Amino acid sequence: MSDETMMEDIKAGLERVDAAALQSIWAIINHSRPEFAAAPAITDRTKFQHIAAPEGPSKFVAENLTLDEYERLSIKEKGELQRRLKEQNHFWLREKFTTLKAAWVLVIDGEVFDWGKSQKNLPLAKQNVAIYHRTGKFPFIFINDDLMAIEESASAWHATKDFGDFYPKPRRRS
Repeated sequence: MSDETMMEDIKAGLERVDAAALQSIWAIINHSRPEFAAAPAITDRTKFQHIAAPEGPSKFVAENLTLDEYERLSIKEKGELQRRLKEQNHFWLREKFTTLKAAWVLVIDGEVFDWGKSQKNLPLAKQNVAIYHRTGKFPFIFINDDLMAIEESASAWHATKDFGDFYPKPRRRS
């Protein structure tokens, strides 16, 4: 694909994107700017237009649902909503996780309402409903992926017949 064709495809695609997605794209561009500076110089600048970055800090893009709206969603729709919000607010969330040194954040109308340094104190469903009754909005809870660890249990790995070969297989019962 030529550079011109690629630019035309990008422009056409951007015309169909909603405001929230455009803001997320801007955030990605802003985050990538230091990498652009380190990249080799482009010799033919006539092929590229300069796009000015938005000013100011990133913002959380979404409004919280009412409890009725939230409860009407299927489990699949709730998961998709959470995934989409986490994706479109990736840089805002990363900034909050870093600033607060948080394992999770609870967001209501674009503001961190509560947060924790450990997943041990992650709000439960009952607590979310109580927060709804106080605020009138069902909270979004996001978990810091950087703190997610995969735990491996030594008991899952057993030696095979070959020395130094540890493949997870059930032990034979004698």
